[in-house]
Amino acid sequence: MVRVLLQAGADPFQPTLDTGETPVGYALLRSLGGKVCDRQIAEMMPISAQLEEDGFTELHRVLMGILPLGLASALANPFIKAQSSTKTTSDRLTPLHLAAMTCTGEEISLLLSAGAHLDLEARTRSGVVPQYLACLGGREDTAKALLAAGAFVHASRNPESHWNLIHATTMAKKFSGSLGSSGLRSQLLYFS
Repeated sequence: MVRVLLQAGADPFQPTLDTGETPVGYALLRSLGGKVCDRQIAEMMPISAQLEEDGFTELHRVLMGILPLGLASALANPFIKAQSSTKTTSDRLTPLHLAAMTCTGEEISLLLSAGAHLDLEARTRSGVVPQYLACLGGREDTAKALLAAGAFVHASRNPESHWNLIHATTMAKKFSGSLGSSGLRSQLLYFS
């Protein structure tokens, strides 16, 4: 059906009025689940153009599993390593935000040692810090690594909210999952 609509002239970049999400953006997020039909939909859409428009760097793409490189290999490349500290997407997702949802504690430490900046004020457009995403995803080793590196244990979902890390942890079952699960997609859709 997607192919039929695209061939008939449907605009894959048309944002919704409420959230501004585009069909291409949704296809990208759905493709992270690894389901064959979701990947097929994503392959029909101009995802590369959406990633470029939204400011996703090569490091973001590695962390999302779009570029088939391991994190250590990616960080060995000086160009990609330079993206670990300051690059954010249009939704203000830093590499550390994505890593909090997709990486192990060991990989978080690797990213931090490569220069990822643990900015306690590094919040997504909706105000979320990396350690909140790790807790929401039920990623204990990742949360431990972030806290050991100095992440604030009392961080809230956003400055106006009282939803903090313990709230996120108790909600973790709702969104839990590893890279490629609906949990990651839910986190990206809900908190970007």
